[in-house]
Amino acid sequence: MSEVQPGKMSLPCLATDYDDYSVYTCELPLRTLAPGKTYSLGVRLVPVAGAPSRDPYRPDFTRTVTVRQPEDFPLVKVRNENSRLVYNLGAPRLGGPVRSELRAGGDNEDQR
Repeated sequence: MSEVQPGKMSLPCLATDYDDYSVYTCELPLRTLAPGKTYSLGVRLVPVAGAPSRDPYRPDFTRTVTVRQPEDFPLVKVRNENSRLVYNLGAPRLGGPVRSELRAGGDNEDQR
């Protein structure tokens, strides 16, 4: 289970088992979360029936997510081929800002 706080939302995980490990995946529909609010994401693994332990396993793993409004991501149109755009919503880390060369017109949606 993946747990989302605040809101006490629990989401089922899909387990994919390999020889010596398992991968758990979960989908969180962001439309169900309020924009502008920060949520904490955690994991709780519940033992299967017949397991030696009945206590859930809660790894020391917590992440946060903040849902933003669509207008926080502007659509940019350029006039000239290979125009450069320097823009980043995140804090600078490990080098300079994000750079992209954009096609003229408005067909740059795959670049956002």
